[in-house]
Amino acid sequence: MKNGKTVLKACVFSFVANFILFAVKLYIGLRTNSISIYSDAVNNMFDSISGAVTFTFLYYLMKKSSEGMGGMLKKSEQLFSFVISVTVVAAGFYFGYTSLERLIYPTPVWFSTLYAAVVAATAGAKAVMFFIYSAFEKKSGSPVVRVMKFDCILDMFITVVSVITLLVSQYSDYAIDAVCGLVISIIILISAAKMLISNAKKLIDYVPSATRDKVSVILTDYSDSFTVNELDYQNDGDSVVCYVSAQCENNAVLEIIMQRCLDEANVRIGFVMK
Repeated sequence: MKNGKTVLKACVFSFVANFILFAVKLYIGLRTNSISIYSDAVNNMFDSISGAVTFTFLYYLMKKSSEGMGGMLKKSEQLFSFVISVTVVAAGFYFGYTSLERLIYPTPVWFSTLYAAVVAATAGAKAVMFFIYSAFEKKSGSPVVRVMKFDCILDMFITVVSVITLLVSQYSDYAIDAVCGLVISIIILISAAKMLISNAKKLIDYVPSATRDKVSVILTDYSDSFTVNELDYQNDGDSVVCYVSAQCENNAVLEIIMQRCLDEANVRIGFVMK
């Protein structure tokens, strides 16, 4: 894994920072009886747990792995990115359920200027975390850190909505808090579903059939010069790689194929000569 220690540092940072935010928002959510702030707190709890679990397993794999297991570590990162996406989806469903329950059975929300200011400050904290994750991602190139970074944007938006809801609730007897909770849950589910699908495709090395067809056509064009035994596609999220098991004695042809596949199909070719 490229700069594995940097990824582990990002996981530790995620656990500590999100746990602090969780504790602060949970206290304020319970004190104000705001389902929006409470749901926001639970969202930070999921982020904190994800960071701890990812750190534990990646640390174990790095300790046990050798230099020849880079592919396994890369796939493990993709798995943990997928798991983080699943936890965000679970959080979205939880918010939706609790907000709907609060809409059916409304309860009062107690406003506090101090609490509103503190929650607003946590939105600023998420903005700072975004730039910290960006630095981690730039150094590591990790899909795990990338998910954490973009999750900060979503969390920041959710927190801002929670603060606005708390401010508005003091002027309205309607269950505005529950309505905003439902809006937050829908936003979370839509964003998380996109992340989930994207990470699932990377996890299973999904490559569109159109891309595979382009590569096959290019290889067929040079079928007189070499024989293809097997194709193995891998999608690491940043690029698609096709490992071609083949028999060929003309290196010039191989270089032409590699360049055409990159230019026409955006696929990097790795030849395994038999």
